[in-house]
Amino acid sequence: EDHWEPTKLYTHNVDVDRINKSALAKLKGKATIFTAKTKGNPKMLEGFKKSVQAPEIIELKVGAKVMFVKNNPEVGYINGTLGEVVDYSDVGFPIIKLLNGRKITANPDSWSVDDDSGKSLAKYDQVPLRLAWAITVHKSQGMTLDAAEIDLSKTFERGQGYVALSRLKELENLKLIGFNSTAIEVDQLALKADKRFQELSEDAEGVYVDEEELENNAKQFIEWCDGITDEKEIEKHAKKEKQKKFKKSTYELTKELIEQGKNIVEISEERGYGVSTIITHLIKLKAEYPKLNLDKFKPNTSDLKEIKAAHLKIKKNLKEGEPIKLGVLFNTLHGKYEYAELKLALLFL
Repeated sequence: EDHWEPTKLYTHNVDVDRINKSALAKLKGKATIFTAKTKGNPKMLEGFKKSVQAPEIIELKVGAKVMFVKNNPEVGYINGTLGEVVDYSDVGFPIIKLLNGRKITANPDSWSVDDDSGKSLAKYDQVPLRLAWAITVHKSQGMTLDAAEIDLSKTFERGQGYVALSRLKELENLKLIGFNSTAIEVDQLALKADKRFQELSEDAEGVYVDEEELENNAKQFIEWCDGITDEKEIEKHAKKEKQKKFKKSTYELTKELIEQGKNIVEISEERGYGVSTIITHLIKLKAEYPKLNLDKFKPNTSDLKEIKAAHLKIKKNLKEGEPIKLGVLFNTLHGKYEYAELKLALLFL
């Protein structure tokens, strides 16, 4: 569409960095920097960082074009989902407006390397985003893009052309602005393997002329892999998966009770969660559903005014984008308000 600029795919980092830095610099407003938190074996972390697509330091502004770099379908995004930074949540994380109009808060996510017992050897926490005016073909692996402008004129490895072009759902959303001979060359090893697979396939067709025998062998293989062959069991499992897919999230269940006019204590009792957890739900819901009316939960004016004054006082001594800790706010107000009360007040500041 004319109003929407597709992601640009290039083979070299230098082109990607140039485009992203230039586009970010053109946006007005202050930048917010998010730095990854790492933990674990230093040598392992060094190699592990290179495999994580979320950069160690990412600079964002309202209006920045971004891409999610991790799969989290429960929240509403997958690796390659595009959007734009439109705001920040109460705790300072970016709120992303997707192409379908939905808004999602990009809370930090974790990447880790675990040993056989499940113990974490290296851990990397960061908001699951990267700037997306342009990305490298290498970093696009595994992504699904709605549209892309691709330059393969500097392709230096066989297979890069395939990787780039196969990111797209539809051919009509491709803008190819250049390619060289390397981009469309096939690796000789892959070519030999493909030829061998075809030969084996032809041999198999000659052996399994009996369809019933072939079907029996297929069932045996499925059972050997601990799979299910009984049609009734398959249907039963499919039904369970469907129910799981359409199961409402914990936040949506809280939202329904809010819309029924219930107060925090009533919601807490009905959901079986503490008041503080329900307040966290309110924070999440405000980010996801900006039009949801939460005024009934608003603290009285005098309390809100006092908390706001303390909040501003603390904020003056913090770096840009650094979140205010509840403990600091609690101490500044000399313990006059409980943590849950402060948490709720921050929702309305």
